[in-house]
Amino acid sequence: MVIAPFSFLFAFSQLRKPIFLRTKSIIRPLTTNLNMSMKQKIVVVGSANVDLNSYCPTLPTKGETILGTEFKISLGGKGANQAIAAARIADSSMQQIHMICKLGNDDHGQKLTKSFDENRVQYQSETVV
Repeated sequence: MVIAPFSFLFAFSQLRKPIFLRTKSIIRPLTTNLNMSMKQKIVVVGSANVDLNSYCPTLPTKGETILGTEFKISLGGKGANQAIAAARIADSSMQQIHMICKLGNDDHGQKLTKSFDENRVQYQSETVV
């Protein structure tokens, strides 16, 4: 099992040789001198969450309650964003993207799993709690 800082993506070949990619640099499809007929695995360890954003015309003062003019729900989390970005640029015949995180078994968790499925990010159903 790999325990990793959230700021790195790990790619594994079938030979289990880790390839470290800094996520601050431009992420490119992975190529190595290894046998390219085998799929590489990119594993992202991180968070996956749903952001609830309310927009209002002004900031409230102390003790003031104001109504928002707009409300948006968006998917996020540093790990989820990295996994989806990697999946969008990866060659699906050469790389598999895996996400390691915990997801809730509610509407928000279902939105995240749907997003992972749409973007070819693999996860285990046992991570849904």
